[in-house]
Amino acid sequence: RRVPTHARTMSSLSLLRLVRPLALGPWSAVARSLTRCFRSTPQTSFKKKEAMKGHTVKKLGVVGAGQMGTGVAYVAAYDAGLQVLLHDSREDNLEKSHNFMAALLEKNVNREKITRDEMEQTMARVQVVASIEDLEDCDFVVEAASELAQPKEEIFAKLSEITRPDTILASNTSSLSITRLASSTTKPDKVIGMHFMHPVPVMQLVEVIPAL
Repeated sequence: RRVPTHARTMSSLSLLRLVRPLALGPWSAVARSLTRCFRSTPQTSFKKKEAMKGHTVKKLGVVGAGQMGTGVAYVAAYDAGLQVLLHDSREDNLEKSHNFMAALLEKNVNREKITRDEMEQTMARVQVVASIEDLEDCDFVVEAASELAQPKEEIFAKLSEITRPDTILASNTSSLSITRLASSTTKPDKVIGMHFMHPVPVMQLVEVIPAL
């Protein structure tokens, strides 16, 4: 039975902190775990036996270096400590994204929340890439491109082609059908919706949507 939308939300920081150690097995297992997180807090925990299934996420891919994609990349690198590959077809977007993340971290340094070394380590975990093919080795990819169906379907079709069979593909869409996006891939059981709230570094909430 479909879980009501309001019941399938959790802290974005909590989710990304869980992504690295969380083993993502078949979508049925992912759905059972994530849809039980009713407005969870950063203290959310999963049963150890569930967390040992599948594979560990160490490298996150992000498609789209706009406000949302930049926010996801920042939180993943800074809060979750993940290696991040950030892709955008426009080089100027990648440059703006890199500068924005550096500025946020600089503020944290000035406020003595982190050290200069920690800032540099975080920035080193984010790699901007001009080709989507560079995401082929990612364990988990979040798409945050423009809210248009055809480009997103093309992105998912390409990601399905280049990534491993077990790589999870997620869309940040707030309006398009996840089922429709999943149907453009060869592994619809590995596609989910992850609707982050704006601005991502501040709004500790993400909606998780299954591809029915």
